[in-house]
Amino acid sequence: MNETYYTVADRRFFPGTVAMLNSLRLTGHNGEIVVLDSGLTDDQRSRLDPHARLERPPSEGVEHQALLKPWVHKLHRDGVAVLIDSDLVVTASLGNLLAAAGEGKVCACWDHPNAIDRIFPEWVELFGLETAPRPRTYVNAGFVAIGGAVAPLLLRRWWEATERLTERQWIPDARDPAWDFDQDTLNALLMSEFAEVELVDLPHDMALPPELYRTKVVDPQTLETTLDGRPVRFLHYTGGPKPWNRHGWTRSRRDAYTALLPRLLFGSDVTLSLDPVEVPLWLRPTAPGAAALSALNVVNRGIRAVGSRVPHGMEARLRLLRSRLAKG
Repeated sequence: MNETYYTVADRRFFPGTVAMLNSLRLTGHNGEIVVLDSGLTDDQRSRLDPHARLERPPSEGVEHQALLKPWVHKLHRDGVAVLIDSDLVVTASLGNLLAAAGEGKVCACWDHPNAIDRIFPEWVELFGLETAPRPRTYVNAGFVAIGGAVAPLLLRRWWEATERLTERQWIPDARDPAWDFDQDTLNALLMSEFAEVELVDLPHDMALPPELYRTKVVDPQTLETTLDGRPVRFLHYTGGPKPWNRHGWTRSRRDAYTALLPRLLFGSDVTLSLDPVEVPLWLRPTAPGAAALSALNVVNRGIRAVGSRVPHGMEARLRLLRSRLAKG
């Protein structure tokens, strides 16, 4: 199967990008990896360069890198385009999904259960849709595989719809029709202009927070993971701060994604390895690192338990503070 993997990364997402790249190679996916460089350092570029093609997307007027993903339409020419987030790792073969995408289907995973029915009539004007959206499963844009004749059409329209958000102020409220950036534009298109395209929506293949805490790492070497006894193919650490971020201690716990990061970043068989000093203590493959993660697991689990009991307004303010920390 001729497939190309596309991701967006800046200097803050470099560790996640490396983990994602290594996960693809360890699970047997040898297609070209293209990194849309939205602000990597020179050192990071030089280290990625032997293993991925680096492309510079436009930067003027684009304030959030999530808006850059559909720019892939400028680069993709043939085969299957796999758009994959740099805070996601692959833990199993994607063979059947790539084959389905090659037949002109769109492959993506369900988003959080509370967003499955997300749809807004405002999408028509906001994204310049040709038809009104109709209810359809709301999918996560962290992994999207598109091929066949539909790929160039959907990628172009995805970029055109997302580009309309470049000057729109982001509102940290899920009730806003554009709260989920490129994910909202993708779903709006799949529910309207591309409603007739077959969607391979995968309800159990992706583990998202808080499901990551219940996800079990069966074999760190092969990356095999299961959730409630079912195999999963993607671990997606959505939201922020990310575990490698300097504020990651505010959120990091012992979950499947965090547990696999040391193997993916420092394993002897990975394509690109980091130096342990490049990540916080709790991610290092050392005894002090494991102890630090265990301590954070206890603290943050307790904070989460308390947070579930605070008034809704205060909980919303805490989420906003965490979002701001993620950007810092």
